[in-house]
Amino acid sequence: MTNDFQQWQAAGTVLAGQHSTQKWSIADWLVAGDTAWGGDAYDTATRLFPDLSRKYLTQIAYVARNVTSTVRQDRLSFTHHELVAGLEPAEQERLLTEAVENKWTCGQLRQHLEVDRIQDCSLAVSADLFKQLNEFAQLVNISAAALLTTAVKQFLQSPPEELKAQYKAGVLAQRERYQQQQAERAVRDAEWSAQQVEQKRVADERALFIHDSSIAVMNLGGEQRMTAVQADALKTLREMINRGGLPLAELQGQLDKLIALCKPPAPAPDTEEALVAAD
Repeated sequence: MTNDFQQWQAAGTVLAGQHSTQKWSIADWLVAGDTAWGGDAYDTATRLFPDLSRKYLTQIAYVARNVTSTVRQDRLSFTHHELVAGLEPAEQERLLTEAVENKWTCGQLRQHLEVDRIQDCSLAVSADLFKQLNEFAQLVNISAAALLTTAVKQFLQSPPEELKAQYKAGVLAQRERYQQQQAERAVRDAEWSAQQVEQKRVADERALFIHDSSIAVMNLGGEQRMTAVQADALKTLREMINRGGLPLAELQGQLDKLIALCKPPAPAPDTEEALVAAD
C-alpha cells in the first residue's frame, strides 16, 4: 500500500509543474487518491499544489468523478463539464453534444440549463409562448429564468382580485387544518401521558408488592422449614410474579394463601380449662 501511495504521490509531483494545462489529469489523479486513501489524498494535494485551495481541488475532483471519460468532449472546456456535473449521464451527454455541435460558450450552455430548469417546473407553457420568453430574454440581456422570476414576482405583488380571494381562502383552510392537527396531537399527547402515569402506578404497586411479599416470606421462617404444600404455594407465587401482567389482586390472594398455610395451628385447650368452660 505504501508503494502505491508513493507512486500516486510521484505522479502528482509531475503534474504540479504543469497544472494550468492539466486540469483533467489533476482531477482524475485526485479521484484515484481519494478513492484509495480518502482525506490523506487532499492533504498531499494541497502540499503539492500550494497555489490551489482545498475547495478548488475538491470541486474539480467532483467534476471528474461525476462526468466520466466516456461523456467528456475534448472540444469543450472544463467549465462546460462543470456546469453539467450534477445531471444524469444521459443528460450530460446530450447537452455536451449539443454544445459541440452548436459551438456554445459556457454562458450559452448555462442559459440552456436555466431553460431546462424552467421546463422541469412543469409549467403549462405553449411552445410559442416559450419561444417568446427566450426571445424577450435575449433582447433585454437577461436569462430566461431571471425574466420568468421577475414576472412571477410582479404577478404575486399585484394578483387579480379573484386570485387574491382564492389565496386568502386557501390560507384560511390551511390554518384550520393546522389547528385541527394541533388539537388532535394535544389529545394524543394527553392520552399518552395518562398511559405513562398508569403504567408507572402499576409498576410501583407491583414493586411494592414484591418487596412486601419478600419480607412476608422471610417472616414465615424460610423455605427450608416449609412443608411440601407450603413450598408448592411459594413456588406458585413466584411463578405468578415472574409471569407478569397478572392483576395485583391475584398475586395478593396467592400470598394470603401462602401465609394461611404457614400459620401455626392454634394450641389445643387444656383439659381442666376445657372442663371448667363446659361447666
